[in-house]
Amino acid sequence: MSRVLGVDASPTGALLALVVDGQVQTKPEKLEWPAGEATERLVPLLRSVQDVIAEHRIDAVSVLLPQRSRRPTHGYFGVADRVILETVIRLGSALAGKPVVMMERATVRARLGFPPAGTLEDYVERVLPQPAGRYWKAGRALAALAALGLEDRDADSG
Repeated sequence: MSRVLGVDASPTGALLALVVDGQVQTKPEKLEWPAGEATERLVPLLRSVQDVIAEHRIDAVSVLLPQRSRRPTHGYFGVADRVILETVIRLGSALAGKPVVMMERATVRARLGFPPAGTLEDYVERVLPQPAGRYWKAGRALAALAALGLEDRDADSG
């Protein structure tokens, strides 16, 4: 059984989608930054990541990278929290012995057979016609595509 956790992170938190054998589950939904000072939030966040991995028996994690742009749109303060969040998710996964793939959107497109035109959001309903729980349009659908993209690779190599 394949249990892939897809992650779509932002500076405010991460939307999550668990895909089990090609089926998107309704839980877990999201991972939020704990309250407190920036450095003091890291350990509780790491524990939350580890809890999600253990509770949902995750086999692998697929973190969707942001859309590439020809011109930078954010400085350090616009991306720091996202990068830190992704790093803590990667660390929690590594400590649990779970592989993590930082998934390019172009890779997701290729693995799921989407054309290169348009945005990844344009193709969600092709693969996932029905929302699977809350926060679907806020980013969980993209997290699900990231998980399906990794699961598809695993199916091809297995």
